[in-house]
Amino acid sequence: MALKSTLTDILEKIPVSLFLAAYCGYLGFGYYMHMTDAESELNIKKKQIVTLVDANKKKDKTIKEVSDFAKSIEQKKVDIRKLAQDLREIKNVLPSHIDVPVFMKMVLTEAGKVGLSVTKLEPIDIVKKEYFHEQAFRLKYQGVYVELVGFFERIANLTDIVTVNSFEATATGVSSGKYAEIEGSMDVVAYMYAGSKADQIDEQKKAEAKP
Repeated sequence: MALKSTLTDILEKIPVSLFLAAYCGYLGFGYYMHMTDAESELNIKKKQIVTLVDANKKKDKTIKEVSDFAKSIEQKKVDIRKLAQDLREIKNVLPSHIDVPVFMKMVLTEAGKVGLSVTKLEPIDIVKKEYFHEQAFRLKYQGVYVELVGFFERIANLTDIVTVNSFEATATGVSSGKYAEIEGSMDVVAYMYAGSKADQIDEQKKAEAKP
């Protein structure tokens, strides 16, 4: 009984606040261990949540990449269809070859119709593009301004596509009636279809289809 009384006296002398502080410290330590212990249930759940979030992010990224790839495929299809259409238009408009003597005769004829004098006409460079080739002819001329304009108009109205490049003109100092004469040169360019791999494939299919 004496021991119990003594213990009771000691406990009564200890402030209640000290008990509360000790109890709070105990709870705080438990909370700290709960929050920091890697094996605690809370941290295990946190790890599971982080893993799920990362997995969802990777899934979203994969879905976006697949979607972007599908869009790029669709755009490529559109581009290919447009290219095929452009090729068909080029093939329908341009001849497969240029008959040089015939073309030169046509140019001389058109110049003669407007009175433009051609002093020289000869084929020069062939420029090879991906789907067509350009055959240039160097033309030297003498005449007056209105004859030159008339020649340009006739060239522009030809059935075949023909352009004029590298145009030069110089006054000769000689007058023909009320017009001053000029002389110079230009490149008259004709175009022909160069063919494509698609044409080669078509020809191969036609050859294989023959009995």
